[in-house]
Amino acid sequence: MRLPDPARSRAVLIGVSTYRDKRLPDQLQVRSNVFDLHGALTDLDYGIISPEHCSTFLNPTDQAYVGAGLNEAAEGAQDLLLFYYSGHGLIATRRHELFLSLANTEWDSIPSSAIPFELVRDVFLTSHAKNRVVVLDCCFSGRAIGETLSSPSDDIVAIHQVPVSGAYTITATSGNAVAKSETGHRNTVFTGSLLSVMNYGIPEEQSLLSFGRVYRELTRLAKEQGQPAPQSSGTDTAAETLALVPNRAHERYRTRNSELNLSEIPAEYFTKANKSSFGPGSPTYSCDIRVREENGWVVTSIAGELDVYSAPWVRAEFVHLVRRRPDGVVLDLSMTDFIDSTGFGVIAGMLKRCRAHNISLRLAINTERITKQFRVMGLTKVFPIYGSVAEACFRAKLPEHLEGSIPVRSPRERIPIQAYTTQDLRAVARWIASDNKERSHDDMLREMIRVLGFSRAGPRIRSSLEQAIADEHVAAA
Repeated sequence: MRLPDPARSRAVLIGVSTYRDKRLPDQLQVRSNVFDLHGALTDLDYGIISPEHCSTFLNPTDQAYVGAGLNEAAEGAQDLLLFYYSGHGLIATRRHELFLSLANTEWDSIPSSAIPFELVRDVFLTSHAKNRVVVLDCCFSGRAIGETLSSPSDDIVAIHQVPVSGAYTITATSGNAVAKSETGHRNTVFTGSLLSVMNYGIPEEQSLLSFGRVYRELTRLAKEQGQPAPQSSGTDTAAETLALVPNRAHERYRTRNSELNLSEIPAEYFTKANKSSFGPGSPTYSCDIRVREENGWVVTSIAGELDVYSAPWVRAEFVHLVRRRPDGVVLDLSMTDFIDSTGFGVIAGMLKRCRAHNISLRLAINTERITKQFRVMGLTKVFPIYGSVAEACFRAKLPEHLEGSIPVRSPRERIPIQAYTTQDLRAVARWIASDNKERSHDDMLREMIRVLGFSRAGPRIRSSLEQAIADEHVAAA
């Protein structure tokens, strides 16, 4: 038995906790399901998926967007392809098919506003991953595993299972049962049990826990708790020869205290929802993170809302990223719709963590609204901000002590020219020239004056800058 190769594996986690259609009740514990499972799968010591290869969709509304993410994961997966869904499972069409609801799913038009499970099945059929695993925590999820089920009209309906070697499916319930959640608990019953096994292990078992062994433990826990029995279907290839997680209860491993506390989500979140945010046309709290590499920089894109609810998850993602020790990080906020005070605190923490590890951090923002928020809060004096990811990645890296003050220093906040060493000024000249634009000597001088925030240049300033430009020109030649 072995663990999946994190670099050659992909995971797609989908959670829907809030719904615009009032006939579909909100499931606030789903948000914690997604946060916590993502943390367990990408854990630095015990995880099986690299953070950049674990795509998470919280409260998605667009079928095409989710489908594209699933297809991208399927194409990139060579070892393990893992799909997890938590939310409302719905039955529709004459064949009583399983549909996975989205945040804007409408009760009267389920087939056109939810994700048909057949879509997931088709993607799995085309993937070249050696092992494909589906985990469903939703009502009627057993319809995904190929049971013969009784419909409400007592007709027998055959649900096709995934007939592929290396495929394995675990569902929270049978095809006609409802998935359970309990008031006051952080997670739903099924995902809570799954996380318990992943985080604490199984005593007196071997050092690695296979998917099949985890399923049998989930079945035992469900029986003890008087909950619906989970279901499974698949081949021994994925069930018994591939491990889901190291067994933390084994003597080979020891429990560690993580520096992250994903329970930072406010307690009142679980008992009271802001219903005014869930009306027609109103956005739901959602956030999606994508990580990629561009021109030597690690680009972290945040789409949606960076607020009190998504902040712990974003912080967790960034801590995992910093542990990889990249040379530079670009935080792409081009698709960020909203940032609250907690979100700004997370971004400030990112800068502090990067500086502690000598990592350059830059922001890419192309909307005036988000830029204005940084300006009003005085953060433009701290963060280097660029109009696009391409510009942020193309510029050469500045020395660490200059990275936070250039090119956003204002004239009123300027640093005296004496505070810059010759090497500092040459680094600024080199940074300006790194965009490969044609500039005359005077153009370069004016640009350095602007970048450094001088309202006017006296003889001492001009002399220092001209010397730095000349030295850098000689070095480049």
